Amino acid sequence: TLPGVALLSLDTLPPGDAARLFVHRAGRRAGGDDAAIARITELCGYLPLAIALTAARLHVHPAWSVADLADDLARTRDRVTELASGDLAVSATFDLSYRDLPADLQRLFRRLALHPGPDFDAHAAAALDGSSPAAVRRGLEGLLEHNLLTEPHRGRYRFHDLIAAHARVQASADPVSAREAALDRLLDYYLSAADKAATVLGAGYTGVSAAADPPVSTPELRDPRQAGDWFAAEQSNLAAATAYAADRRHRAAVGIPTAMHQHLRSRGPYDLALHLHRTARTVAEFTGDDAAYAQASINLAHMQRLTSDPAAADTVRDALDRYRQLDDRRGEGRALDTLARTYYLTDDLKTATATAEQALSVSEHTDDAYGKASALEMLARLHYMIGE
Repeated sequence: TLPGVALLSLDTLPPGDAARLFVHRAGRRAGGDDAAIARITELCGYLPLAIALTAARLHVHPAWSVADLADDLARTRDRVTELASGDLAVSATFDLSYRDLPADLQRLFRRLALHPGPDFDAHAAAALDGSSPAAVRRGLEGLLEHNLLTEPHRGRYRFHDLIAAHARVQASADPVSAREAALDRLLDYYLSAADKAATVLGAGYTGVSAAADPPVSTPELRDPRQAGDWFAAEQSNLAAATAYAADRRHRAAVGIPTAMHQHLRSRGPYDLALHLHRTARTVAEFTGDDAAYAQASINLAHMQRLTSDPAAADTVRDALDRYRQLDDRRGEGRALDTLARTYYLTDDLKTATATAEQALSVSEHTDDAYGKASALEMLARLHYMIGE
């Protein structure tokens, strides 16, 4: 580095500036096709180097229009490799940065590429890498210094789309067993952390199946506000982890939605909650986990009830039957309470009252304090409605 030189990190270009750069590099070949230019710059991730290299391809292919170039770029699956001009390619630029890394940072770079969500924190990175939080924080700093990661918000990291594509190519060379082990650690991390957050939130949460291999670190969540904020920050990652776990019939596909239920019930979005609980129910049924199936059905029925879905009553009756087959009296009481609330919303106050009384009786018999309180609250509401 030259003496007195200050390093300046540059972000991606705004769309308007990106379009002007493309036109400047393409010259007369740009042709004034603003829509196609906008597509190209978006596919380039608004990276100046990628835009310049893509514009240069118009000079290599004189018969192409800007729209042809946009279509060609959109069709390719390997966008990094496709962004090339002669011997120069964006992938080569990334390769140079990657080869400069020490072995432990190269491994971290590849492991992070496996993450299914949009961003991650140091806890998730440590789970993927299988290393200590202190070591992974040093690694994240190293990747930031090499401009291979960004930190859009304090403590949260992500790849640029094109760098993520390059990282996935590098990760694909690792043994399948190593990649699957890393993802298993990540799923166990999200399952454990979500269970911890749900326990802090309370509200009748009964826990999920424990992770097979407890993570090396989880966030410190001292109160319900912190737990709720953690769920909000990790919502997209938890949904992505659930989808990946469902494909593998991993226990996290059931456990994560169960842990998220109270948060989503309070803060939404309801459509995400419905999707996650249906996923959990399907996986539980496929794996023959009747208790998990019944719990997922109860959670799904709650969300159906809140969205005025008439299927809620059938869903909760299904859960009630399953709890009775299992001789799970506490689950039966909570299913009856949910059913009473479903009847209440359909203005069947007589049936709702009888069902809530059954729920109260079962909860008293099983010494379920939360279930008893919930049934009493429902009965009080019903008595108010009918003037008692």
